[in-house]
Amino acid sequence: MKKFLFILMFLLAFLGFVTNSFAGGGSDSGSTAAPAGSQILGMYDIPMPEWVHIVPRETGETMFFVVTGGSDGSTARKETNAASRSRSEHSQYISGKTDVLIRNYAELSGIVGNTQELIDLREGIINRASGNSSGLRRSEHWISADGEYWGLFTYDKASFKSDITNEVNSYIRNSAAAAASIRADEFFQEMERVLQP
Repeated sequence: MKKFLFILMFLLAFLGFVTNSFAGGGSDSGSTAAPAGSQILGMYDIPMPEWVHIVPRETGETMFFVVTGGSDGSTARKETNAASRSRSEHSQYISGKTDVLIRNYAELSGIVGNTQELIDLREGIINRASGNSSGLRRSEHWISADGEYWGLFTYDKASFKSDITNEVNSYIRNSAAAAASIRADEFFQEMERVLQP
């Protein structure tokens, strides 16, 4: 009988432990998630914006980047770190979209054989657009209670389209690239398709 009571008590204690663990019991679990219906407050009691964990969707005109500037150093240093990281993400975006644009254009226009010319054009677009960060801006920022800096940066695709247009036009005017046979109208139509979300 004592053995049965001991086993029963052990099972009840174990069941209580498991139930408490799955229910999220204990306030020192280390999780930063807030209970449903409450907000995480940052520095100066400013609520955490949704964009910190859910990046806004790309639109036909704008691309969004969410970056952290870290939690070490002054606010100015964190802002500088975030701006640097946003430029890095901007460059990756430029490179990825340009690769898709060149590949799609080559397939649609049937000039796959002119690979060196297309590679040169690709490099020109990436260099021009990555070097021009005028369309990249910090639109919002938030600092967590422990000092981590978060920035929401926007990139105006009109700036990217302008860089592509300028590079293609200067490339076509270059007599050394005459063999490329780049058809600007088709290229720009494909650009519009590629830059849609």
